[in-house]
Amino acid sequence: MAKEISAMTDQELEALYVAVARERNRRESRESATKALVEAVATIRPALEAYAEAYSVGDADLAAGICDALTQVREAGKPDEAALAPSALGWAQPMGAHDAYQTGDIVIFQGKKWRSSQDGNVWSPAAYPQGWEEVND
Repeated sequence: MAKEISAMTDQELEALYVAVARERNRRESRESATKALVEAVATIRPALEAYAEAYSVGDADLAAGICDALTQVREAGKPDEAALAPSALGWAQPMGAHDAYQTGDIVIFQGKKWRSSQDGNVWSPAAYPQGWEEVND
């Protein structure tokens, strides 16, 4: 049975105070993390939906992009803006020079991240491996 507060020693009261403070911090941290995750998803959702619609991205590549963005939120507290760019979410066949991949563009192709090593890159990493380098985070 719990001891009445009025019957506790100063040392017991201090231990109880510390335990209560730790529990409050734990709860606040969890609420804060949940709120940040919800805000991050709300922030990136329009970009993900627009990208999926514009480029007819397959579910696997779209899911990989979502996972990458959420991992950044968890690790850094916010998504990296570059990772939210369409090219980081999944490789899509360029229609011409206007949407060809440029040097440094990062894509997800067949579950791996790739960085274009040339401007005007219209080939997939499988079709023209010389135009891409695998990114190992």
